[in-house]
Amino acid sequence: MNATTLISTALQAAPMPVGERIQQRLRQVRRRLAKAAPAPRACVELSLRRDQLHSVPNPQGREVRCLEGRLWLTFEHCPVDVFLDPGDSLHCGTHQGLVIEAIKPARCLIV
Repeated sequence: MNATTLISTALQAAPMPVGERIQQRLRQVRRRLAKAAPAPRACVELSLRRDQLHSVPNPQGREVRCLEGRLWLTFEHCPVDVFLDPGDSLHCGTHQGLVIEAIKPARCLIV
């Protein structure tokens, strides 16, 4: 149900002045939209031991930055793997799960 439908439903159902009904319905719509808005994702710094794995279930819109060491990145259902060295980064354009493995002790940021 979109905002227009919510407002028109409120206008038909309530026997109060139009301006008051609109204001009430707008408050309800704003509350629903605030609940539906995704929470901002925090920046995560990882320190990984050699051969340690870390998974990111939905990396879409995130960026992985290698700070130290060497990382091996694999996306689910993707035949191509990516290796990151210090200073390298990868922007994730897919929602497919991501697995990060440290080839040697490594640090990275997920932003």
